[in-house]
Amino acid sequence: MNRTVLTLSMMLVGTAARLPAQAVAIGVESGLSTTELRTPGDWWGSRAGWLAGVSATVALTPWFALEGRLRVHEKGAETPGTFEMRIRYLEFPLLARFAVGRATWPLRLILAFGVAPATELSCAMQSTGVQIAELPPNPMHPEDCVSNRTDLWDFGRVAGVGAEVRLGPVHTAVLAQRTRGTLHQSSSAPACRCGSGGRLTSVCCCRRGPA
Repeated sequence: MNRTVLTLSMMLVGTAARLPAQAVAIGVESGLSTTELRTPGDWWGSRAGWLAGVSATVALTPWFALEGRLRVHEKGAETPGTFEMRIRYLEFPLLARFAVGRATWPLRLILAFGVAPATELSCAMQSTGVQIAELPPNPMHPEDCVSNRTDLWDFGRVAGVGAEVRLGPVHTAVLAQRTRGTLHQSSSAPACRCGSGGRLTSVCCCRRGPA
């Protein structure tokens, strides 16, 4: 299942230690995101989410740094009136950051590239289940999106651009990122099928109905 995430986040970072060749900084991060999910031949909609976590940055040169983050990130998808899924992940982005400008400048451009592996913490979903064309639309109802799913993880490739504002030992970074990758969620349940005139309205499971 392909997944694309657009993220706008803000980080407050303070220098924790300064070594001869590098600086190590610890910070906090929060932000908003929008996620869309696609499977072959289907688009499952998009949904707004949030993220919050901590970061550690090692500046190897005045313009290049390695950054690791640990954060909780809510993603998912939504088709209004038909399907909604919210998944919370523990995410581990690993980024290479490039800064344009001198280290003494109060404002610098930031470019970031890396990967973002994640493991699922929780899932909540509701849908109309199996919809029969000749009948009125089903009401939305909760779905079990946990019991029949295994190996729940997520992996993406990250590219971002932003700005860094330095005020003494503390600096603020605002970064817009695009993450594109794969949402992996294998299922141990038999594949769902729809009868004549029906269609599935759930990504990973569907309510029992005409088959």
